[in-house]
Amino acid sequence: MTDTANLALPFIDGSQAQKHVTHNEALRILDAAIQIGVLDMTMTAPPSTPADGERHVVASGATGAWSGQAMAVAVWEDGAWRFLAPKAGWLVWSAADNGLFVFDGSAWSGVTTGGGGTPTFDNVPHIGVNSTAADPNLLSVHSNAALFNSIDTADGGTGDARIQISKESSADTASVVFSDSFSGRAEFGLVGSDDFKLKVSGDGTTFVEAFTIDQSSGNLTLPRGLALSGVISPAQITANQNDYNPAGIASASVLQISSDASRTISGLAGGGEGRILCILNVGSQTITLADESASSSASNRFTLGPNLAIASKQAVILRYDGTALRWFALARPSSGGGLSISTSADLASAISDETGSGALVFASSPALSGTPLAPTAAVDTSTTQIATTAFVLGQASVSGDGMPAADGTAARGTSTHYARADHVHPTDTSRAPASNIALSALATQANNTFVGNVSGSTASPSALSATQVTGALAAMVGDTGSGGTKGLVPAPGAGDAAAGKFLKADGTYAVPPGTGGGGSGSNYVNRIINPFGAIWQRNNNGAAAIGDAAYAFDQWYALRQTSNLTASRVSTPENGTPSMMRLSQPSGTAQRFGIAQAIESANIIDARGQSVTLSARVRMSAATTLRYAILEWTGTADSPTKDVVNNWTSTTYTAGNFFISTSTTLVAAGSTALSANTLTSISLSGTVSSSMNNLIVLFWTDSAQAQNVTFDIGKAQLELAAGATSLSARSTQEEIILCQRYFSVSPSYSGGWGANTTNATFTAGFPVAMRAVPIMALVDGSVNGGSALELSVAQRAVSAISASVLNQYGGRFDVTTSAASGTQRPAILEAGTVSFSAEF
Repeated sequence: MTDTANLALPFIDGSQAQKHVTHNEALRILDAAIQIGVLDMTMTAPPSTPADGERHVVASGATGAWSGQAMAVAVWEDGAWRFLAPKAGWLVWSAADNGLFVFDGSAWSGVTTGGGGTPTFDNVPHIGVNSTAADPNLLSVHSNAALFNSIDTADGGTGDARIQISKESSADTASVVFSDSFSGRAEFGLVGSDDFKLKVSGDGTTFVEAFTIDQSSGNLTLPRGLALSGVISPAQITANQNDYNPAGIASASVLQISSDASRTISGLAGGGEGRILCILNVGSQTITLADESASSSASNRFTLGPNLAIASKQAVILRYDGTALRWFALARPSSGGGLSISTSADLASAISDETGSGALVFASSPALSGTPLAPTAAVDTSTTQIATTAFVLGQASVSGDGMPAADGTAARGTSTHYARADHVHPTDTSRAPASNIALSALATQANNTFVGNVSGSTASPSALSATQVTGALAAMVGDTGSGGTKGLVPAPGAGDAAAGKFLKADGTYAVPPGTGGGGSGSNYVNRIINPFGAIWQRNNNGAAAIGDAAYAFDQWYALRQTSNLTASRVSTPENGTPSMMRLSQPSGTAQRFGIAQAIESANIIDARGQSVTLSARVRMSAATTLRYAILEWTGTADSPTKDVVNNWTSTTYTAGNFFISTSTTLVAAGSTALSANTLTSISLSGTVSSSMNNLIVLFWTDSAQAQNVTFDIGKAQLELAAGATSLSARSTQEEIILCQRYFSVSPSYSGGWGANTTNATFTAGFPVAMRAVPIMALVDGSVNGGSALELSVAQRAVSAISASVLNQYGGRFDVTTSAASGTQRPAILEAGTVSFSAEF
């Protein structure tokens, strides 16, 4: 081996003479190959006068002395060209290209291009600047700022700088997201469509759309509210204003003005092409914007048509047209849907006649010239018309009973109108002649005066006394005087009369308390039993005594999310409300809770296909939102599921979401925001389907309530009506009778007999037949509790009770005492010992 492997430097042989020749040859190769800097890369023929040491990369197709040396490094030394054959990985700097090139074994390719040797990278997997880039972020920059600068036209560029983000399809997203600690807060771009959108987020998860710009029309849609900042409120205007220029007008969006009296503004400064300005009159006086007033500079004037009056608490929106140099009104105030006109002069400027002056509109006695177009009035038209003098009639006399000279030809009573004979309607016979009725009978009458005829035969009307009026009404036996309901009652076919309502003194119709009107299932308007909670036979007011779907007040049961509730009663919370039911939340853990009542099928089945309305007076001790609903039970009649809440935290108030899905259908749901400790009236209406078997009404808190928060409810009413009416109240005795059909606590039972030392037997009936065979339970059998068995003179605590016979009407009860007594003694079972429940 005589040369080195890479640069082919000649070795010096040990016995070689003139070793300096070989050494110098190696130096020349090193001088040419190390730190190679060539003049160019594109020449195919050697220069004519090369300098010593001059280097070139021979381009393909070389000729002359370079023939056959393509890609080689040519060096001019000692008056001759030497050639270095490059190997893969060699680098050269080309002065002509101002760049670095690398040899890949067959050709040279650029490593750097551009001034200063800026590197270029093609098909790089990822780039990280002060950061580690990884999928999906193939470009990651960790920097406090980034700069994109255009290439000027002088440097061969266009002077533009544009960043393009391209997505694959319309349904994809091309956007920019702005984040706070990598939690997104704003996003704009083509988000899920080809319309431009801006969305914002408070948590990085849920984004709210702020606006959308349509890709085709460029129209801007604002799905959220628009807040105008830049509000200025200059000092009160105390004189008419020309070229009005309050401080801050140039940058204001809203101008709030007021005046000491009616004032006029003839022009407004601050206009600029497309500028929008809202003017709001916050004072009590009218301020008028004058149309095209020469009192202000041309560029500050308004073009409004008529003058524009801005009354107190009204506003106008203006836009400035930079071509016309005028303010135009985009929106203006209007009380009746038209323009606001401040004076008749404004109207005259807006309405024209044949001459275009508008003056005839306001002339006191306008003379019509030319051929005026008088309309031909339709039959029965009574409005003022323009007509020729041939059709103007004299005014009829308003006094006396003689012959009113309507036109001097027609006598009173010969037609239904006072008119010339040739103007009596030729075909309309629907109006009978006045039949010579005295005009005094038709004159203005005193208060509470009735005019009619009770003489028994046809006669002229006259004023009637109270006795005559009463007699006439008593004689009426129907809607038209014969055959029907007697008295002041509407026709019985539908509406108020169909609901059994009578006319009240105030002119409204209502069902008298305790009378008919409840339909087939009830004798009352109100289908809710115990609307005040006045009936409370259980009196279960112990701490946290009321469980979920457990009855508290008669017919009312509690609903709660986690922990039991406490019940109590509020006496006379307001005038007209004798009592209210109260549920308290005693748990230290906040929870939602409420109250409900299921209505028996027999009392509500007639509501199928009808409108119903729920109403009540409610109150919470904490400010919150109260929700309420009417539910249908479509399963087996009188077997409803009382606990109708499926998911307390759901905000979708339909069956299968907040409510259970089995056999339940939502009729209506509503909500009311309550202030703390404030009695509030609520109402809710809906239409019942034809498959309803029972209705359930319920009230509950929208959010979890803290410990000791209370909920009060009273005056609860469910009625067959499209809207709420006054409460149809029943007496307490009536409510007790209705409640005892479902739940009853035993009264004092006498007539029992001690069968042996520890047993006694009673036979007793219930005060009201119960809805179904009841479930019997021992309430309190202790002597101290006041419920015990008395055998002769001795009291014995009751330890158990059973029924050998039990039905809806009563039964035979066997009582077991805790201590022995004598046999064959009369026994008395004290009141409150046992309860009977036929509730749902």
